[in-house]
Amino acid sequence: ESILGQDNVPQVEHFGDSADRLNAYEGWVNLRNAWVERQRVINGTRKFFARLYYAYTELQRDSETLEFMVGNGVIQDINNQSINYPILLKRVKFDFDAKENIISLSDTDSEPELYTLLLQDMKDINYGAVRQLKEDLHENFYHPLDRNDTPDFLKKLTHKLCSESKFIRSGSDQPGRGDKIITRIAPVYFIRKRIDGTLKAIEEIIANIES
Repeated sequence: ESILGQDNVPQVEHFGDSADRLNAYEGWVNLRNAWVERQRVINGTRKFFARLYYAYTELQRDSETLEFMVGNGVIQDINNQSINYPILLKRVKFDFDAKENIISLSDTDSEPELYTLLLQDMKDINYGAVRQLKEDLHENFYHPLDRNDTPDFLKKLTHKLCSESKFIRSGSDQPGRGDKIITRIAPVYFIRKRIDGTLKAIEEIIANIES
């Protein structure tokens, strides 16, 4: 800022010339930064809520053919990049309280399942191990979100399905050069079409294909 002095000579005053002004500015910056962080959280929450609400309306519109799932154990086939899907699934409940404007996800009594249809387009898979894995799942009820027993089950599943495979539990792990199948710990929520009787029959055929 420049002002004219007594001799009409411009006198320059810098913003930092005043300690009070600097202190006031620093206080304002701190308040603004705190406000920015709160707004980022609020905006992120609003966007996430909007995505959930859209998913809820989609499910309500096609409740007879769609269902909401939680999954884990995302399988990738090195030789087939189109395969990138969770193998361990469970149906969850999706509710919306319009009065309180609250969306809630809750567990159901449905049993967890292995999405073995995922394996039908994959090579070098030991289909003979599928039935045993299903029996293990039925007996022990491994939940996709369980952090204790489920990772060990997915690791065992990975090695039984293919000898040239890699189970990756954390982001720092990387597949080896000779690995063909990769299974990752990666919990996901998603909407899928309900599996009808025909697809379930195909699953059983795949599970018994070697015998």
